[in-house]
Amino acid sequence: MFASIRGNVIGTAEGTLSRTGAAELSGLANELTDRAFAPLYGCRGCTDAAVGFVRYASGGTTRRIEWDRPGQAPLPLRELFSFAMKIARPLRLCRTSELVRPAAECEPVGHT
Repeated sequence: MFASIRGNVIGTAEGTLSRTGAAELSGLANELTDRAFAPLYGCRGCTDAAVGFVRYASGGTTRRIEWDRPGQAPLPLRELFSFAMKIARPLRLCRTSELVRPAAECEPVGHT
């Protein structure tokens, strides 16, 4: 899902991870196993910066964890967020990368 700075959804994109992408995501997911994370790092609304977040599912439970500045979240969450950003651009532009292949019916989202 892609959103504007105000949080309005401007489009969605789907794709398939490559073997490289799947291996990287699997390694990142292993870092999250059996870790206790707070739902928020920093102070929501205390800065003018955009809020970063990851949402992940494990064992039938979905969690969303937010932070208000880069560097505030624990390293495994920052790495997962970074991975999401690495696959977001190719998906948004409907371009294949070493990590992800957009769905065949992909339409570019936002500014290209």
